[in-house]
Amino acid sequence: GQTLELDRCASAWLIKRFVDTSAEFRFIRDNALTAEGVTFDMPISKFRRTHNRSTFEVIADHYRIRDEGILKIAAIIHDCEINFWGRKENPDARRIDAEFRGVIDLETDNQARLKESFEFFDGLLRQCKSIGE
Repeated sequence: GQTLELDRCASAWLIKRFVDTSAEFRFIRDNALTAEGVTFDMPISKFRRTHNRSTFEVIADHYRIRDEGILKIAAIIHDCEINFWGRKENPDARRIDAEFRGVIDLETDNQARLKESFEFFDGLLRQCKSIGE
């Protein structure tokens, strides 16, 4: 089945909040072909994780999203997804990843999990912006 993890949910949130507010998300198998919509965070997608960048970073770069809060979230996701074994640049990265997992693990339906993750990232963005003030 489709797994919802930090990078995938954060990328969906980034798309919905900063790229296309009318975006809708469907869940398909990782290697499935579809003629509908734009896939992301899949091996065949234009917007996917690379060896040194998360899907979130790829999307933010492509759409030139330069919001300070988004850049902070991108660094956190990079630490969790790309710099998995290395020393974390952001000391809060592990805590934020654990909090995220706690939020989506409360739901069993993927759409409900996605909705909860959007609320989580809305709050994280507010946190990241207030840190910079």
